Amino acid sequence: GDIHNVQALNHFNFTVQDGEIVTLIGPSGCGKTTALRIAMGLETASGGKVMVDGREVRGCGFDRDVFASERLREHVAHNQFSNIVVHQKAVWSETRTVFFARADPGASPDRGLGHVAPTSANDTVQVSAVSLDEFIQASSPPDFLKCDVEGAEAEVFRGAQRLLKENRPILLCEMHTRGNRRALLEEFAALGYNCEPLDETHILALPSLVGPMIIDSK
Repeated sequence: GDIHNVQALNHFNFTVQDGEIVTLIGPSGCGKTTALRIAMGLETASGGKVMVDGREVRGCGFDRDVFASERLREHVAHNQFSNIVVHQKAVWSETRTVFFARADPGASPDRGLGHVAPTSANDTVQVSAVSLDEFIQASSPPDFLKCDVEGAEAEVFRGAQRLLKENRPILLCEMHTRGNRRALLEEFAALGYNCEPLDETHILALPSLVGPMIIDSK
């Protein structure tokens, strides 16, 4: 059939204050869902901007992380968890600005998948990243580290060599490719970790006192 362009929204503006609950009301087809999907970063508007705290945000994932972090901080304060500190950081092999190119919405509806691009482009999000070795210089090193970074595990642990050698945290790592799995198992073993698969994608790595060991059927 023929493809027709439809203008779903026209001169649409609204502001939500911190703590407010807002409901969009209107007849079917008036653009409510489109407006919310644009605000969430699941759709790209042909014009206009989405602003959070005075800055423009684009796409899903990193840009919208501010909401998840703020809610987590609220729960920590409400429950008086004095031993929890929330740090909103992107983790990479080195401390620098990286350009995250999001995957196509068809492959990743929440735009959380993608890759780090060498330079900025129209489809990239500029992200301030830190290596774990740099991070622990100003914060206490972790005793336990869970890593789930959608395929960038090798880059994350490349920036955590000092942490793994000196502080020896327990590691729970989700690995998304066989290549990453093989490389990280070898790296963890070389650093004196005993690795045990928990399922097809998760590895538990424990610092060894007697020498490295790999238990893996993959």
